[in-house]
Amino acid sequence: MYQLAREAAGRGYPRARWLAAAAYDRWCMYEGRPQKHGTQFVPDGVRHRLWDVDPTTTDAERAAWDVPPLAEQLGRADEMTRTEPQPPMVGAPAWLKAAIERWGKSG
Repeated sequence: MYQLAREAAGRGYPRARWLAAAAYDRWCMYEGRPQKHGTQFVPDGVRHRLWDVDPTTTDAERAAWDVPPLAEQLGRADEMTRTEPQPPMVGAPAWLKAAIERWGKSG
């Protein structure tokens, strides 16, 4: 998906920029790595949170891929926490369970 969306963006299809960023971020998330752009949100059993983001990615880079600034994405996670229920965590995938455990240990 990422490669196709990136190619479409490169060929001038602007809507593909966000899709390419989101597909890349999802791939990183599934591998347990920080996402680059900040498009992926996950429940942690208590709240919704923005998946870990690579701190070297700038808001200018995000804008180039049609992704809102990091502060706006963090605000979206807060809004999701207020408006969306937490799903049951019993069947959560291993990569999410590992992250929840890591987040619990880090504060």
